[in-house]
Amino acid sequence: MPQEVDELGQHSVEEKHRSKVREYVNAGKDVISFFASNPPREGFDNKTLNGALIEAAGGGTEGYPQMTTLFSDLREAISRFEEKLRKIKCSPENILIGPGAAGCFNSFHYANLEEGDEVLTFDPEHYIAGPSSYLYTFGSKLVTCRTIEDENWQPDLDDLRAKITSKTKVIVMCNPNNPVGYVWDEKTLKRIVDIAGEYKIPILSDEMYGLITFDGIKANSIVNVAGDVPAITLTGMSKFFMRPGWRIGYMGFHDPEEVIKEMIETTKKVAVTYGHPTLCIPTPIVYAAVKAYQNYKGAFNAGKEMVKETQKHRDFTWKRLNEIDGIFCTKPEGSLYAFPKISNIGKKWKTDIEFQLELLKEEGVTWTTGRRYGKFGYGHMRVLLQPKLERLEEAFNRLERFLTRHT
Repeated sequence: MPQEVDELGQHSVEEKHRSKVREYVNAGKDVISFFASNPPREGFDNKTLNGALIEAAGGGTEGYPQMTTLFSDLREAISRFEEKLRKIKCSPENILIGPGAAGCFNSFHYANLEEGDEVLTFDPEHYIAGPSSYLYTFGSKLVTCRTIEDENWQPDLDDLRAKITSKTKVIVMCNPNNPVGYVWDEKTLKRIVDIAGEYKIPILSDEMYGLITFDGIKANSIVNVAGDVPAITLTGMSKFFMRPGWRIGYMGFHDPEEVIKEMIETTKKVAVTYGHPTLCIPTPIVYAAVKAYQNYKGAFNAGKEMVKETQKHRDFTWKRLNEIDGIFCTKPEGSLYAFPKISNIGKKWKTDIEFQLELLKEEGVTWTTGRRYGKFGYGHMRVLLQPKLERLEEAFNRLERFLTRHT
């Protein structure tokens, strides 16, 4: 059975895991650890952006940003980019810039959540591990509904409906999904929209991987199926643009009936208040981001080449994992991850962290535990797709050797 871990307990478990990795590395052991996706570190580089940052850094841009000009230019450039490449119509005034996805979530949470509010999301999902981790400081509660692995991680909409209460403030989703890699189709998204509309609840859709899909699959934005239901999209430069360190993220607000007008305005005010997220982005980065989005064709072409190569890694990873006895992995349709299930966790190994620590000790290889992403992630691990193929092959060989030995 899935095991739930409280918020503080979860972080304690993760720190134990990572500290053990550091211990082995410091002792000179050959450790392969795959925790966080970082495209540039794996050789995926968007060289068209390098010159933009060099130009910005040397062009006297180190002063405080001018909100009325610089950020206005960035919002306009992003608006064109979203319409051209993701078919999303979002006017510049309905775009909020933040320092990465987490910074945007922070603005939204800080502005809108009060004690007793509930945020509903799907399980497993990165949101559970990431930006939601400070919800308890607001006195708010994260409520999760399941997705069904045997049905390629389709959402259990009966569970979604059952979890909605008068305290539900927003439904958060991630599509394409981190960590699972599913891409929900238009029909599935519309069913979620219908439920949200029935209960008059806005949807916040993390679409950071919206342009990272495989096999010709297209990821629909929630905005394009939302109709008059309020929806908020979130994306940025870290994955498709391959610039995680730039910390440029943004939210787009879709609210044709002005149902959540107050929520949007409050979020904007919080984001640009002195010392809050938007103004925390280094000015040269903002200048460079403006150039990147204004001249998006080169950046887009580099991103598509990255996706093409990542699909090869996906093919290898999915095939190789399913060749190993005791592992089952659904086929990722998008994002940068696979999410295999280890059948003997809960049997041979009491917990997934126990499995990972023993694997690390014996074979010097480890991944992020599935429990980090929710109770239905228990027994899984998140596998990064972008490490070099020879490194992936070595890691999977070590994993297979370990499982064979313990069968």
